[in-house]
Amino acid sequence: MTQARTMFYGKGDVYVFRTYANPLKGLKQIPESNFTEKHNTIFGMNAKVALKGEQLLTSFTEGDNTLVVATDSMKNFIQRHAASYEGATLEGFLTYVCERFLDKYSHLDAVRLEAQEYAFDDIKVGTSEGIKTSDLVFRKSRNEYATATVEVARTASGTEVVELSSGIADIQLIKVSGSSFYGYIIDEYTTLAEATDRPLYIFLNIGWKYENEQDAFGDNAANYVAAEQVRDIAATVFHTLD
Repeated sequence: MTQARTMFYGKGDVYVFRTYANPLKGLKQIPESNFTEKHNTIFGMNAKVALKGEQLLTSFTEGDNTLVVATDSMKNFIQRHAASYEGATLEGFLTYVCERFLDKYSHLDAVRLEAQEYAFDDIKVGTSEGIKTSDLVFRKSRNEYATATVEVARTASGTEVVELSSGIADIQLIKVSGSSFYGYIIDEYTTLAEATDRPLYIFLNIGWKYENEQDAFGDNAANYVAAEQVRDIAATVFHTLD
């Protein structure tokens, strides 16, 4: 029987918006996508944070809040550090904030941050020179969005990233022809007609992990996997596969 336990608490729906973050340039060109850079004019996300620490136990058992970081303080901490972040990726930002939490609060054992990208799309506007892409106005995207999860723990020698994963969520694609469903068991319970050509509407989430976690921070953009490229790979496969 194990006596291991983890004490943690946190806050969700921490909305972070940073304008003019460093752009992500130099992504590897792949055949399925023409996405090669992210301008990061708006670097936005909805984040969820959890602070972990054995010393937090007394807050739960004795009502002693001496070591409690208020959830409002967590929100302010994350938002304030968005201003000082010099990187260009969601994963890099989450790692940066986790490490700053551990630097600031020595009684914490680990910090976990999850985030969903709050994406904005370019929009065309009329100008004296014709229709052009605006560099001032953007449209809230209601399409798929990037995701990331990072946990950084305190160790004897400093801090260590113990979990890092990336993803893209809520891809929605419809194929109007080239999909079939037939050859299944037909018996007294079957009312569905076989179809050799039908429309197909799918919802899809995709996640991935880096062999080298440093590649998730975008310092070497050629090794970074952009969610937009993963989306385009999925669309290409869906288009091609019968």
